[in-house]
Amino acid sequence: MFVAGPYVACYRAEATGRDHLLGVRCVLFANLLYRPGLAGVGFVWYGEDATQLGAMRHIGEAYMPASGSRRGDPLPGLAVALDGDADGDGAPTAIDSAAGLQLTVDPSAPATEAGTTLPRPPEDAAVPGVGPTVPIPPRIRVTGAWRQEWILEPSGVVDEYTSPLPPISAGGPGLDEFEVRNRDGTRGHGLRVMLASGSWLGAGTWRDVPYLHLGTFIGDPTANGRIKFGAADICHERGFCGAVPWGAMLLRPAPRIGPGVWEMLGAWTEEWRPRGVARLWRPPGDLSHLTIKRR
Repeated sequence: MFVAGPYVACYRAEATGRDHLLGVRCVLFANLLYRPGLAGVGFVWYGEDATQLGAMRHIGEAYMPASGSRRGDPLPGLAVALDGDADGDGAPTAIDSAAGLQLTVDPSAPATEAGTTLPRPPEDAAVPGVGPTVPIPPRIRVTGAWRQEWILEPSGVVDEYTSPLPPISAGGPGLDEFEVRNRDGTRGHGLRVMLASGSWLGAGTWRDVPYLHLGTFIGDPTANGRIKFGAADICHERGFCGAVPWGAMLLRPAPRIGPGVWEMLGAWTEEWRPRGVARLWRPPGDLSHLTIKRR
């Protein structure tokens, strides 16, 4: 059993046309639900797959490429393997990333219909431009480099999948990777793996309790000062389980502390120090402006 919890959308992933379980996808929605029509990050996800050939995990993101993008439009996306499989076919591979993904949200449950919603902190209601919570897409179709169907599990649980993977201790090739420490001296340690947009996956322990979370932002990153950061826990392995409201934290470069260092202010007070050479990985091609890494 895999428990994603209530703060990320939980999907079972199946290979298109083969009707068998590949694994799980934990999705944190951004502009697609909270700032529809704005260019930026549509959503980010963490995925695990287990096959006869081994277990793999990856992180990825889908973009709203331009203002006016609508629910139901194919969204360009990419994924990066943390354990060596980015083809999405369950077979180990030397390929480290899967670009050229197209992720299409099932538009059959428009925002005006009742449906499954994600609880968000009540503070979200005070964030300008964030409307009422809208239903989670019941299905996401992935084409291009992968051929998959993601089917919503409203309970946040995938009964047939049990993670065989150990805690995350390193990122994948090509990712910006950071070691994190809390400025207030709280006992704990952690890792941050940053995607092309500046969205991230966080893992580690805090006060001896494990955590695994996704973080991203809403708004258009080309509009200075108009994005709002937030995060949500994947409530897995009896770890932390909560969410940070949009705008309650700020992630920014901190060159005064050291080269390649980032700092988190607000609800979390953290320093992110690069592990290895900072790569400043950017979105590909005509999506290259949709990132905070130039701010």
